[in-house]
Amino acid sequence: MVDFSKPVHSKKKGSDTVNIRFSVERIVMQPTQLCNLNCSYCYLPDRDKNWKMEPIIAERVAQGITELGNAVEIIWHGGEPLSCGLPYFTKLVDHFDRLREQELVRHAIQTNATLINERWCEFFRNHQFRVGVSIDGPAWANTKRVGWNSSPSFDKIMHGIRYLREAEIPFSAICVVSGNTLGKARELYNFFVELRCASLGINVEEQLGVHTVTINSQQADGTTRVTKFWQELFRA
Repeated sequence: MVDFSKPVHSKKKGSDTVNIRFSVERIVMQPTQLCNLNCSYCYLPDRDKNWKMEPIIAERVAQGITELGNAVEIIWHGGEPLSCGLPYFTKLVDHFDRLREQELVRHAIQTNATLINERWCEFFRNHQFRVGVSIDGPAWANTKRVGWNSSPSFDKIMHGIRYLREAEIPFSAICVVSGNTLGKARELYNFFVELRCASLGINVEEQLGVHTVTINSQQADGTTRVTKFWQELFRA
């Protein structure tokens, strides 16, 4: 374990000593390995296993942030973070309440939104969560985001987004662009404008982790198509 709060000294070179000071601004926490979706491009192994973070880990991280003394953003990522259930997730987040009140912790979460309901919205509001939603566009662009029985997820995602809107909780969006959507930059852009997300992140599908298909391997002109996608997106 590295104590990032202390400077690390390099070897002396002549009469000079170089001091390098690390700072921690963001920590990614995985409350569960489990995901209720089985997206075809997902890079995470064992996402069908209901492994949960032990609360002692959250407690130790909170202690480490206390020792750091600077503000840190905690990004709750998955799997699908909401899959561990609201009572269990609350146990993890409770360890950071005092730090949040002292403005030393800010919370963010990336979710597929399919499990969001009124209780989750109340939790996000009470703990001042910044919410990010993973959605690849309208229904025709969202076909790789499916359940474990291959059922489409689009309607469930939009249902969760409606809960966020009704609760007046701003949200950002992350869109994975695949071979079937590379030529549809303007259509995607218009969808996310209508979705009223606060910001949009674009990830081009690539080989990563257990996912072994790339756009470049699917399409001989993959690089050209990606370049044209970005050009069209900026024009839009």
